[in-house]
Amino acid sequence: MKASEIEDCGNCPLLKEEICPGGMTSSPSGMPIEPPCCSFDDNTDLDKWIEDYYDSQRRYEKYLDRKWEAEQEKKRKAEKAKKRRNYLKWYCFNEKLEVKRARKRISAHQAAVSLAESMAFAFNTTNEIFGYSERVSVNTNADEELKKLQNALSDAESRLKEKQKEGRKTKRYLEIV
Repeated sequence: MKASEIEDCGNCPLLKEEICPGGMTSSPSGMPIEPPCCSFDDNTDLDKWIEDYYDSQRRYEKYLDRKWEAEQEKKRKAEKAKKRRNYLKWYCFNEKLEVKRARKRISAHQAAVSLAESMAFAFNTTNEIFGYSERVSVNTNADEELKKLQNALSDAESRLKEKQKEGRKTKRYLEIV
């Protein structure tokens, strides 16, 4: 059937297929909605147009299905990764605690060195202002202690990495789905 053959909405195949509500309508906000036949040429084949419409709807539904499946797969992978991270967190608990303690010791040591440097600067500045010749300096053993602490941290981190590698090979880790 051609679009030119339609005289009113009563014999329109779009109305029979429930694609068109029949005539001018409006949206809930009051915006007028034209029926699809307003944009048709006189030689538009309505049967072909309906076929294309349904084909378009099927493709859109397939697209939504693929999108939903991809989102579900992404969620599943994220959940699996989270479970594996949690397993490794508990499997390597002591090693992680050791790394955390080493970082905390370094931080405390750096804070103490910074305080000592500030105090030495303040003491030397005060003595200079009042004309005293006495000066102080920060103990040089602080740098050696910092190096020891940094070496202890790198050792703890390497033990943690080895334990994580070991944990990734365990049967329980591999069974996580």
